[in-house]
Amino acid sequence: MQLYSANASDPLYGTPVEQWAGDTGFRCDSMLQALWHTQAGHSAYQYEFSRAAPGREAVGAVHNSEIWYVFGALGLGTGPAGPKPRYDDTDRAISDAMQTYWTSFAKNGDPNDGRLPHWPRFNSSRRPYLQFKDRVPTSGENLRREYCDLYIDNLQRQIAR
Repeated sequence: MQLYSANASDPLYGTPVEQWAGDTGFRCDSMLQALWHTQAGHSAYQYEFSRAAPGREAVGAVHNSEIWYVFGALGLGTGPAGPKPRYDDTDRAISDAMQTYWTSFAKNGDPNDGRLPHWPRFNSSRRPYLQFKDRVPTSGENLRREYCDLYIDNLQRQIAR
């Protein structure tokens, strides 16, 4: 409670309740799976999709809103629940980049093809990730690490019971 209540509302992650729900329902369990994969000697790549398409700013980048970008389905008559997105050139650039990364990963087991910014391979020390928000993806490290470490500690305590 102290960790989440100390960080009131966040413009990207929402209220403390929304942050907790996003961390425990999606973000931290995905990060934990990436840790398990790398500990087993396999490659993993973490990303954060935080683009709120024009017309959807009030809703934000909700879970699964990246699906339309990954499959190049922007404006094809379907879209995420809520206000209708008004996709623009930034959205199309993000979609093109995501399709390139996903296709390269499917072909080679590595999302990098040398044409786009390097997507760092996940590791337990820096926990690098790629963020899809603007025209050009950017890399970062330790995505909500303090929150996800708390999630892992709590999960380990539950398993140990």
